[in-house]
Amino acid sequence: ILVFSLSLDLLDEFVHYPDDLRLVSWLESLPQPLGLMLIAIGALEWRKEHLLVTRQLATREKVLREHQWLDPLTTLYTARYFHYLLQREISHAAESAQPLCIAHVNLTCFSRFNQSYGSHAGDKLLHHVSELISLLLRPSDCVCREHSDRFLILLPNTDYAHARQLLAGLPNAITSELNTPAYLGCQVTLHEVKEHSAEQALDALTEAAAHTSADVQRGITRAARARA
Repeated sequence: ILVFSLSLDLLDEFVHYPDDLRLVSWLESLPQPLGLMLIAIGALEWRKEHLLVTRQLATREKVLREHQWLDPLTTLYTARYFHYLLQREISHAAESAQPLCIAHVNLTCFSRFNQSYGSHAGDKLLHHVSELISLLLRPSDCVCREHSDRFLILLPNTDYAHARQLLAGLPNAITSELNTPAYLGCQVTLHEVKEHSAEQALDALTEAAAHTSADVQRGITRAARARA
């Protein structure tokens, strides 16, 4: 309609219409506002569709991000979310001058348990362990699954001594509540965060956990030699 109106307007520059021929004048002037109105309606509908698609994409991205942050087996948050949360808590601790601790929990000899009872029983055990840890922690704390049989715990507003007290009963709780075999142990490593980034804090925790594992292994070796 708009093109037709503009065509008549252009033709009017080259052809002279009789003054009493009002029909041509109406055909030239009336379709133009109608065409502009249709274009405006079309632009409005396009805008609505664009906003709808944008919301759908944002919702999809949010769902995918949440799934990446949730462990499907234990329904705990993943190590990726722990890293994000730790960085946020480090900034908060620096502003409020409050202590902050993180912990690494490792189920020792878990591979032996899997070989003896099967992967299904191992998955069930991991799920029960994650529930037990969550029950023993405070509402402000957060436990995440790092990978396999390892977990990460965030303890805001908690110094090393308090964190040690909070987690002291965790190994015995796992053994007694879940009735696990005697060879299955729980190694807990604590670290009070003084670093300024999550990467540095996690590296320090990993190093401390490695030292703890080495100490435990040396203790097992000495005990075996003593029995021999």
